[in-house]
Amino acid sequence: MADEQKKTEQQKKAKPPRGDKGQALAEKPSAEAPRHAAKERPRLRARFEKEVAVALMKELELKNPMAVPRLNRSS
Repeated sequence: MADEQKKTEQQKKAKPPRGDKGQALAEKPSAEAPRHAAKERPRLRARFEKEVAVALMKELELKNPMAVPRLNRSS
């Protein structure tokens, strides 16, 4: 009988199951969310590829699209 009492006291003092901690962390939303999708292209780059690069190919009489001058990033 004394053994049973010790076991129940030990169970009461035991640490809470880890599942409770994990659930609390999972419910918390992340502070930083991505601004845009990773596959989305910047507007200026998309416009350059669709409009400007085509016009440069015609103006410079280029047949290979890789020969078109590239747009460099300026800050």
